[in-house]
Amino acid sequence: MTGSRQPVDDWTDDQLSDLVRDAFASREALAEQAIHVSQAESSLHRRRWAVPLVAAGVSLATLAGAFLIGHLPQPRRSDPISTGSPSVTTSPSPDGLRTTADNRADALRLLDRTEASFRDRLAHAPGSPHSASVREMPTALSEPTMGIAGAVTSRSRVRFWLTRSSAHDLARWLVAHPPVGFAADGADEIGDPEAGIGESGGAQGHSYYVDFEQTTTDPTAPAAASALVQTATTPDGSGVRVTITGIWRPARPETSYLHDKVTRVDATRVDSQGQRSTITVSDPGTIAGLVEAYNALPGWPPSYHSCPLRIAPTYRLVFHQVDRIVVVGQPGYCDPVWKVRQQTSPESGLQRLGPILDDRVGDLTSLTSALFD
Repeated sequence: MTGSRQPVDDWTDDQLSDLVRDAFASREALAEQAIHVSQAESSLHRRRWAVPLVAAGVSLATLAGAFLIGHLPQPRRSDPISTGSPSVTTSPSPDGLRTTADNRADALRLLDRTEASFRDRLAHAPGSPHSASVREMPTALSEPTMGIAGAVTSRSRVRFWLTRSSAHDLARWLVAHPPVGFAADGADEIGDPEAGIGESGGAQGHSYYVDFEQTTTDPTAPAAASALVQTATTPDGSGVRVTITGIWRPARPETSYLHDKVTRVDATRVDSQGQRSTITVSDPGTIAGLVEAYNALPGWPPSYHSCPLRIAPTYRLVFHQVDRIVVVGQPGYCDPVWKVRQQTSPESGLQRLGPILDDRVGDLTSLTSALFD
């Protein structure tokens, strides 16, 4: 092991190229059995994929409190008034490898199903809700929508209703009777009717809001949906605003997978003090586990942000193959994600390879961390 005060993510491309060039020069042919790992479908994960994006339709008044990036609520059982389900059947491209366009199509179909599910649920709500236009809404619900910088893999829709029920009572009813496949974020499973309901107030008026998340999403699903329901008082009852967002993952290109034999892996760890340690992995079983975990990672929707105070260590892996080297490194964001680059010859530079990968639903970070225990 070696020590250094320079974090791996601060290395320049020239420094990385020197590392890779040295690796090419010192590569030794290993006699292990070739390792072949399938694409992301080969691995099942324990944690569900929480929508990592703030909904594009959140009003200015509730943006700060309505959604938490990276929150992982536990699945809950919904009251099955509605028979609709917001699930989708994925349709990969003819060659069998999913593309970003495939994932986007799934998200748009899911958006349709989610809208229908909330429309059906509101049809059973107290106060006889009926569809309305934005012109009929109280000011607190009629603000323009806004998006989040970098949230390029999402689409939102906004729908309105009027009801004779009070704004607070309707919010309570929706928490207790969510659409099938959804649960109110923060809802109390022991039955507290106030749990899951937020309040927002300001110059535009007072409103209540409930953030609904899917309960049945596969952790590595290519698409997901969320909904933000806001209610505000009107002279005859309340107005309801539902902002539904469909999110899709950027797909990984075929070249980003490690299908060919990996002869060795160089692993580097940088702690919170900038101390660097590097080890070489040559055990076939350990390599196979790292390759499988890497191949299973889905794309990360590009709405990440950095952590000014990074306490957890960051890691970099260099996968050595016969005809190329794949460098996988953590850029130091608040969530465990990986950037991927490759080099195909000693003379070529490092080239970006596919989207950033999401390890909140994978095991690559934990497996890499265990190498240094």
